[in-house]
Amino acid sequence: MTERVRRAVIEAITDTVLATPLNIVISWIILYYAFKYMWGPTVTMIAQTCIMFLFAVSRKTYLRLQFEKRYGSQQPRN
Repeated sequence: MTERVRRAVIEAITDTVLATPLNIVISWIILYYAFKYMWGPTVTMIAQTCIMFLFAVSRKTYLRLQFEKRYGSQQPRN
């Protein structure tokens, strides 16, 4: 396994570990409001998709910048 691949795997695992508890909480909150305001399945799906998308993009951007800061000066050979 090259250094580049190893770093990519570490980044992917880190992102997944950070995302899982966050997604559970976000899903619970969205479903709470969906039941409270009697949203249909389509509205619930659209709300979850949009909110999860925004959180995923911001989380992945932040994580990518942190990894670049950490390994930016160290260019892998492969």
